[in-house]
Amino acid sequence: MFFRSDDDSQQTKAAAPTPIPTLTQPAPARTRTRDERVSVISADIRIVGDLEGEGELQIDGTVEGNIKSKTVTIGQSGVINGEIKADTVLIAGQFAGKIKSRVLTLTKIAHVDGNVAAQESLAIEAGAHFEGQCLRPNAKQGNVKEHDGKFAEIKKQLGAAPVQPDLKKAATG
Repeated sequence: MFFRSDDDSQQTKAAAPTPIPTLTQPAPARTRTRDERVSVISADIRIVGDLEGEGELQIDGTVEGNIKSKTVTIGQSGVINGEIKADTVLIAGQFAGKIKSRVLTLTKIAHVDGNVAAQESLAIEAGAHFEGQCLRPNAKQGNVKEHDGKFAEIKKQLGAAPVQPDLKKAATG
């Protein structure tokens, strides 16, 4: 009863419906590279022990131990007691210990007690509390340990014979 010609079968194949994209499919999420990942220690977390990573670490909680990462940010509620070794360190919270970094920034609400060695840049905003010793090792050599001995030697020399300014020379010009 029903017969198909060859022309009808070609039209049927050509007229196949195309799938309609649905709105329920989420857009593919942008994945962060290893250097863009941020690990966060929230304000209600207390860690006793060392932390080591290759990316960015934000600390809003308490850490008692040493930290080694590419970037370390101590948030306003962050409290650290230990040593930090990182390329970049930004402090808005409290820190006690030793810092070795390439770039170090203390915000106006930072409270830092300890020794710092920043190879390229040390920025301390007005209002920040800093008590300790600063050292800017030669960026070309980049060896903080080598400069620690020189710093101790200079401090010893200054402690043995304090430098008194010549007020007469300063007044005359």
